[in-house]
Amino acid sequence: MNPTKFCKGCQTEKSEDEFYKTAAGKIRAGCKSCRCANTSKNQRGRYRKNPAAAKARQKRWREKHPDQFREIMRLQMAKQRRRRRDVGQGFLPIDPK
Repeated sequence: MNPTKFCKGCQTEKSEDEFYKTAAGKIRAGCKSCRCANTSKNQRGRYRKNPAAAKARQKRWREKHPDQFREIMRLQMAKQRRRRRDVGQGFLPIDPK
């Protein structure tokens, strides 16, 4: 039987498997589902509230980290090329009529 822990987010007792661990190996206070819900809600809300500020923040990051940005874009383009190759050199799957 797995030990249990109390989630401070949803106020329920859950098994320790339902919690993320810190880098030091400690168990976090909120369960995985609470942390995921809060993260996605905060990220969406932050962009929707002020898209211009979010775009400016992204631009500052790109300018500050050009090598990381270049590597990320290189990986994304390679992934896109593989997808296109797998579906027949186009954006959409080929219709087998």
